[in-house]
Amino acid sequence: MGSTDRILNTSSQREALLEACSNGDMSKLQELLRISQGPGQDHTSQPPAPLESSLTDAMLAKATQDNHPYTVRYILTLLPETEISEETVRWALLSSSIEMYKTLFTHNPNIIHITIYDGRETQLGKALSLPASPEYIEFLISCGLRPSNDRLDMSELCLACGRWQTRSVELCMILLQYGASLLHSGALAVASKNGLMDVVSWLLAQNADVNDVVTNAAMITHPCKGHPWPALHAAIESGQVEVVRLLLDRGADPELLDEKRRTAFAVAEAVGS
Repeated sequence: MGSTDRILNTSSQREALLEACSNGDMSKLQELLRISQGPGQDHTSQPPAPLESSLTDAMLAKATQDNHPYTVRYILTLLPETEISEETVRWALLSSSIEMYKTLFTHNPNIIHITIYDGRETQLGKALSLPASPEYIEFLISCGLRPSNDRLDMSELCLACGRWQTRSVELCMILLQYGASLLHSGALAVASKNGLMDVVSWLLAQNADVNDVVTNAAMITHPCKGHPWPALHAAIESGQVEVVRLLLDRGADPELLDEKRRTAFAVAEAVGS
């Protein structure tokens, strides 16, 4: 049994490799890869003996998850046949690190075609599921990613209006510039629910339909996703009084029905407004 077989079949050694990648411990990683080649071989001048693809995939995912771009670059350089998996792309997107995504993209530009969760989520959507800077989203778009207007889960515009975002208007501006559609996106309802007055005002200035309702399963933050959810009802339901006034001033129809076939008046009564 060769030295590579030993490292691949000893769980403690496999765990040590993954731990080194998770910690970004280059010295330990190089030491372990040197062991896998056997005595007297220089891992810096030639690739190591082949490792199991499942192991190299896991090593890359671990280094990406814990945001070690130098380690990721080292793995991809030393083991160029390593596949960039959906899991690795997901962690890169969640890192909000331009350097991390750029490292993967430089190795294989086709990563922009990798679908997240079997196509239920876009890469831009995943990046926006945590606080994201406009610069980061613009970088991802420069790589070839584009907003989707045909989704199974929450639209990118909805995520840009999430309570966790601090620069929602800038994010929405970028998404609209690159093809996102306000129609049925649910963005106005989410911004109204979250009481984001500046975002609601800006969306209305972009001709968002104040009486638009969501019927495209975009509202994963709402228990009745895929059913009508007018912005006015969303604002009333969450007690956003100033937003309610603004929406009414802009022509919101209180007689529209939500997913429970309630008017805005009925929603207000139910929540005690």
